[in-house]
Amino acid sequence: MSTTAKKEPPELQRVMVRCEESGEGVPTGMRIDPGSLESDNRATHTFKCPHCFREHTWSEHDAWIEAGPC
Repeated sequence: MSTTAKKEPPELQRVMVRCEESGEGVPTGMRIDPGSLESDNRATHTFKCPHCFREHTWSEHDAWIEAGPC
């Protein structure tokens, strides 16, 4: 039997961005561990906003992690 403790996976939290039209915070549909959002990833993502019904394009620079558990 191994004495190495199992490493728990990081807790995933919702990624949020701000709707350009309403100014409301909107979940992007992605969940991520907070440390990964801080990486220098320049990828862009899109999602349909439930506030204005338009498609928003965003990058990690525009996003934040929702406070508290999902």
